Amino acid sequence: MDKVLAQYRMHLMCDVLKAAGRTRFSSIVDFGCGDGEILRLMAQVTGAKDAKGIDIRLNGIISGPIVLERANMLEYLPKKQYDLVISNQLMEHIYEPWLPKYFHVLKESCKPGGLILISTPNRWRPNNIFRLLTLRRPYMMSPNTTGVPPEEHLGHHRECCYRELQSLLLRYFAAPEWYVRIMRMIPRVLASRPRWLANILIYYLLWVFWRPLCVSASQDHYVVIQRNRR
Repeated sequence: MDKVLAQYRMHLMCDVLKAAGRTRFSSIVDFGCGDGEILRLMAQVTGAKDAKGIDIRLNGIISGPIVLERANMLEYLPKKQYDLVISNQLMEHIYEPWLPKYFHVLKESCKPGGLILISTPNRWRPNNIFRLLTLRRPYMMSPNTTGVPPEEHLGHHRECCYRELQSLLLRYFAAPEWYVRIMRMIPRVLASRPRWLANILIYYLLWVFWRPLCVSASQDHYVVIQRNRR
């Protein structure tokens, strides 16, 4: 992964964890970790000594301070539980009938008292709101490819609005064992300051138009799910 993008994602996740009141973790697992760059950065800033990444695109097992393992998350059997479970930009790629498996692995990987951190694109991100206000159809970041069976499609199967995501998560993470929070985060500057400023203008100047309908206009949804101790 590009190091600038990895830093951007890492800082956003740290902002979310700080807002949730937790910044230090002894162990982390990252599902869909890619090359492990974000996991490496997260381990550094959170102080985690035990860090593992799971990704279907890896070649075998890569050992070291951070262990990277090639595995299909939907068939993965967690051998231990972690203080922080990360699913970064993965949920949108999960085919609908496989969602129960996806959430089961996240839950089984999380220690009592631990956190699950999920990020996924917001359907009503600023550019889609702008398109709607200018009478254009909102678009997905990775649209479905024509002719590809849904179970083989590697793009986005869903991009949830705030209310859809909340309803979905509450079906799988029931109280009192689980406590779900969808955080509202202002995007950081990545590479294009004009684009970032345009997003901020949509956030604040057009707030009266999008807030009742969309609830949140963040670029991505960041979700913190706490597993309460029994």
